[in-house]
This record gives sequence, C-alpha cells and structure tokens, in this order.
Amino acid sequence: MADKNNTRSSGRRYIGEILVASGLIDQETLAKALELQKAQDKKLGQVLIDLGITDDVEIAKALAKQLTIPFIELSELNIPKEVISLVPEELVKNYIVIPVAKQQDKLTLVMANPLDFYAVDDVRFATQLHIEPAVAPEHGILLAISKYYPATNVLKTFSVSEEDENVALTIYTGRKDHNDDQTAIEDLRDLSDRPPIVRFTNAIIDDAIKLNASDIHIEPRRNAVIIRYRIDGVMREIMKTEKNVHLGIVTRIKAISKMDISNRRVPQDGKLQVSRRKSLYDLRVSTLPTAYGEKVTIRLLNVLGTPDSVAELNFSGQALTDLKNAINQPQGIVLVTGPTGSGKTTTLYTCLKTLMKPEVNIVTLENPIEYDVEGINQVEINPAAGLSFAGGLRSILRQDPDIILLGEIRDEETAGVAFNAAETGHLVLSTLHTNSALVTISRLMDLGVDPFNIGSSLNAIVAQRLVRRICEKCKQPDDVGDDLRQRLPAVFRDRELAKFWKGAECNACSFTGYSGRVGISEVLRITSGIQKLIRRNAPVHDIETEAQARGFQTLSVDGIAKATRGLTSISEIFRVAPPAVEDLVEVSKTSAQMTDEIEAEEQPVDEISVPVASIVPRRILIAEDNEFMLRLIQGILEGEGYVTIATQDGDEALRVALREIPDLILTDYLMPKMNGIEFIKKLRSKMATSYIPVIILTIKDEVDLEVEGIDAGADDFLVKPINTRKLLSRVSRLLRRRFDQ
Repeated sequence: MADKNNTRSSGRRYIGEILVASGLIDQETLAKALELQKAQDKKLGQVLIDLGITDDVEIAKALAKQLTIPFIELSELNIPKEVISLVPEELVKNYIVIPVAKQQDKLTLVMANPLDFYAVDDVRFATQLHIEPAVAPEHGILLAISKYYPATNVLKTFSVSEEDENVALTIYTGRKDHNDDQTAIEDLRDLSDRPPIVRFTNAIIDDAIKLNASDIHIEPRRNAVIIRYRIDGVMREIMKTEKNVHLGIVTRIKAISKMDISNRRVPQDGKLQVSRRKSLYDLRVSTLPTAYGEKVTIRLLNVLGTPDSVAELNFSGQALTDLKNAINQPQGIVLVTGPTGSGKTTTLYTCLKTLMKPEVNIVTLENPIEYDVEGINQVEINPAAGLSFAGGLRSILRQDPDIILLGEIRDEETAGVAFNAAETGHLVLSTLHTNSALVTISRLMDLGVDPFNIGSSLNAIVAQRLVRRICEKCKQPDDVGDDLRQRLPAVFRDRELAKFWKGAECNACSFTGYSGRVGISEVLRITSGIQKLIRRNAPVHDIETEAQARGFQTLSVDGIAKATRGLTSISEIFRVAPPAVEDLVEVSKTSAQMTDEIEAEEQPVDEISVPVASIVPRRILIAEDNEFMLRLIQGILEGEGYVTIATQDGDEALRVALREIPDLILTDYLMPKMNGIEFIKKLRSKMATSYIPVIILTIKDEVDLEVEGIDAGADDFLVKPINTRKLLSRVSRLLRRRFDQ
C-alpha cells in the first residue's frame, strides 16, 4: 500500500490534492500556492507555511490521515543504533528521512514527504529491506538527524577543542519563545546548547571580528551551508560545511539574540553584544526563510568604532572645512547620502561627538540605534507601537533639543517635519539614499519640499562611498598604462604629477592587496549663490558650475586624488566611483564602459565569486615543486574526473588556497619559500581554509615525520613514489568525510 502511493508521478501536485481532501486548504488556496511555488522554486508545503496558512505539523498529520500511514512524534522515540546504522548518512540528509524501527525484513522510514518515490527506492536499495513509510514534521526529522547523525567533520573539530575565551556573549533581554509544542522547543534548545555548536558559532563570530568583517552571512544550500563575510565592502566566501550543522547554528544564534526559535516561517530581527579582548561589538541579527532553510545575516558594529572628531574621517581639505562650517551652524540641515554600507551612520555619529557639550541637548531618532553613545538621548522607533520617524520627530521637538539626528528621511511627511524643525532653530542631521550631492536636491523636491525651503534650510550635502585601502605591508607603485591614464580627468594624466599605487598581495591581507577601508566624499556647501539657484529651480549643471567655482570636488575626483596619495588603487576608484563622462576631456567612452574594462583588466581576486555548492567535480590543489611528480599526480587525479590546481612553492600555494578555497589539498613536505609543515599551519590558522582536508607527501617513510605532519594539522600522509590506488583511495575517503553528498 505504501509503495503504491509512491508510484504516483504527480509529486507536489498530488500533495496539494491530499491537503485539499483533508480540509487543510481549499482549491483557491492551492491554486495560489502553486503559482507562488513556480515563482519561488520552493516545496509546496514550504510555500503554505510561509503564507501562514498551516505548519509542518498539520501537513504531516494530514498526509498521515489521507495515506493511512503512521504519524510519528520523533521526540518521544529512542531509536536503536543498529537501526540508525542501516541507512547511510548521505541518504538520510539528502531526502530528510530517518529510520526508526526494523521488524524482520521491514524498515519503518519516517519521511517529511512520504510520496518521494526516489527516497523510498534508494533506501530500499541501500538496505535491501521492504520500506514502510511513516510521516513526521520536517523540523522534527531535522532535529532527529542532528541527534543521531552528529559526526560531521566541522563539529568533530569543535567537540574536542577547548572553549574559546576570545568571545564572551552578553545577551540582551527580549521576547520569550512561545509555542504550544514545548517538547520541540526543548529539543531545539538542547541542540543549540551542545558544546560543538556553541564553539563553532563563537568561532565564526570571532573569526569575522579578527578579519574586520562588517557582516556575516550564513546561507543554506541544497546539500551544504555557505558562510560568507563582507570584508572591506566585498563579499568573501569563507567556508562550506555540512548541511547537518545548519539547524544547530541558526537555532544557537536565534537563542542568544532572543528570537523565537520555534518559528522558522517569518523573518525575525534580534541583537546581542559580544566582547572580544576588551572590545565591545553590537551584533544586529536578521533571519530570512529561504527555499533551503533560514538565512542568517549578522551586522557587526564596534561600539567604540566611530572616530571622536570629523578631522579623523579622511575628508579632503576644502570638503573638511565645508563640513565643519555646516555642522557648527546653530540651525539648518546637514544631509549625508550614499548607498547602504557607505559609512553614513559613522559620519553622522562622528559629527555628534564633535558637537557634544554639556550645554547642548542632543536627541536621536533611529531604526535601529546603531551605536550607544554616552551623553546623547537616543530613541528607537517602533512602528508596531505607532512610533514612526515623523511622529517621533514631532515628539522630540517638545523635548527642547538643540541638535537632532534623524536616522533617515524616507517619505514626504518626515521630510516636511525635518525641514520645519530646521526652520525653527534646530540643527538636524540625517541621511538620504541618493547617488550624489547634486541629485539630492532633486530628490528633496520629489519628496514635496519647496525649493525655497531647501535653499533656506540646507547647510550642506555630503555624498560618500567607502573604498578598500591598499595593504601597507605589500604596497608598491602601480605602473598605470597610457590607455588608463587617458580615461582620467586631465589633471591626473601627467605621470610625474600623478603616481598611483597597488597592493602586491601578501599573507597579511589574505592575498587581496587591500586591508581596511577609507572614505571618499563630496561636500556641497549651500552658499548664497547656490541658494539663489535652488530657489529658482535652476538646472543641476548650473548648480554644479557654481559649486565648482567655490572648490567643490566630485566623488571620483576626491577618490583619484586619494589614489595618488597611496590610500587606495585607481582600479578601486573606477569600481566604486568612476568619473562621469562630462568630467573627462577628449574621451569618447562612457563611464560604464571604463568601469567594465578596468575590472576586466584588473579585477580584485576576492571579487571572483565561485559558487562552491555547484562545483562538479571536486577541485584539488597540488603543492609540489618537482615538475615530474606534479604532472604525474595531476594525470592520476584528472583521469578520475577531478579538477586540479597546480602550484610549485609554499607561498603560491597559500595564496591560491585562500583565493580558490579548494575541496582538498595535496602538499609536498619540502618546498621552496615555505615548507609543507609551515604551509599546513598557516592553512589551519585561517577559518577559510582550516577545514580543508590536507594530505602531506614525502619521500621519507619515518614515524617522526608523519607525527610532525599530523600535529601540524594534516589529515593523511603518503610516501612517494605515489601508488595510484592508494592516492585515489585516500582522496576519495577525505572528500566523502568532508561532504555529505
């Protein structure tokens, strides 16, 4: 009976019909869900859960009733080891199933989708047993898999390591978990509190802080979990690990951030504080349901990370003078513009620190409060409670403020109240999402602000971006070719007057050539001449001409000037803020073309994104200085369908390993520039490469040498000359251990 039900080929559609027949949903809801399913590429059940129509418990019970198969509560079972051992781990994780009982030649298999014919067929083939399907909620099966199949490679590492003392978590108070299924919640708590999960989560946060990452992304895929950091504004893939750890990591992060750990259907926000070596960091946590589980993004904010004065913000001479003059006015508006992640909040808070005095009342209105600053009255908006930006700003005006920081002007009402506040004797600092200072004026008009009020109330507009700073350890002159120089504004074309720099790429900067970031900016000071132009709604070109006569410089010009000072590279400026066509003389190519060509000529290595989850076959890095042996190993591996990456010294091998993140590494013991032992130690010191399996090769079959390699972090040891069968067997074993596929 069970097998017959699984011969149906209609798959998801048949599940929908069952849910309709059970009365859980109606035909109209099914039709809507099926349309969404096509657009979102999700399981039908997940679509219904996302819509809030049902949950996985109700779906499982409906399937059990209609298919007349058992509904099993896995949290109440103690599954024997001999039953667990019957089904290979890769099948369990791939199909989200778990065996629970065996009677003679029959195996009870609990499934999230009992109509999955392929799952039943594969398990039957692997066990040579007759399969009797049962059903349970998907989250219950995932918890059981985590409990009974815990031996993942990454968690093994943390299960035997000592507690990391670098990361101490101080948890904010927040809402409590709420769900009728207390047993499931306790199971989740137990999973998230396991020492390997706690240590692994702490290690991710600690590593991100050490690398000065601004964001951590934990992204579930079909068969793996990808962990990425945003470092110096660029996303960098750090590691790929087993899908089995995903639920534990996410639950741990949600628990310490005081989110609802039992609810995985809706986005949630939370926060916590981390101390590392006497430095405090605020972490803003966001979860988002995706097709393969919850994605987690963590923003890291150094509590003491903002400079104490605007003089420390790297504004150029005239721009710094204009900004200081603007914020020292008794009233008016100063706007900071730019895309998300361009440093707007840092600039605003630095302005506030510059203005802080005992006789000044400063009030902020933010969503959320980014930095906790002593001596400032900070208010967090709460739309659910009726506290919006506009409403909160009206309330703040009754608190006798001298200076107001408004997190963002996002609508007509907020813009109107902000300009009214500026006109009544208050200094208002705020942000706006526009691409340049000049465009901001048009944007304010679009928001309904009268041109006369803009001209009267605006003190200055700051537009800014963050570009990567050249690594000081490997900085060297950059021989910019004539073709590239011709794309620059005329003032920067002379080789003697404008010299440029680049990073040669070294271990200190993880072979990217960059370390840290520096701001580039343009400051449009609203002078009397510009006021007149704004009031009569003059064209942007006329305003820009007037501003340039007063010393105004565009973002790209400021960036190129900083590139000549060795703060950043010219290719980085073209990536972030290429010169506009009208800024160039006798140049026929557009800025977009310039940017494309520059990136093609010199693309930073950490921008080359390789979707690891899609790599077939596996990539193996070979570090071997003997040309004959290198070609021999390549031939053996490539003959089995592996992709090889060849390097011939330790420095090059480390550079390639950090850039490419291979699936496995073979390294010789003796190599020029860096021997195999030192190479392995450096690999293990960086989280991005710390879990890559490594086989060390040597011509000496000595116990002490093997022990030295294993102690350094090698996973296996092979003696040359290479035995083909032994090499392939060791490679296959280590790759199977790393990947559950």
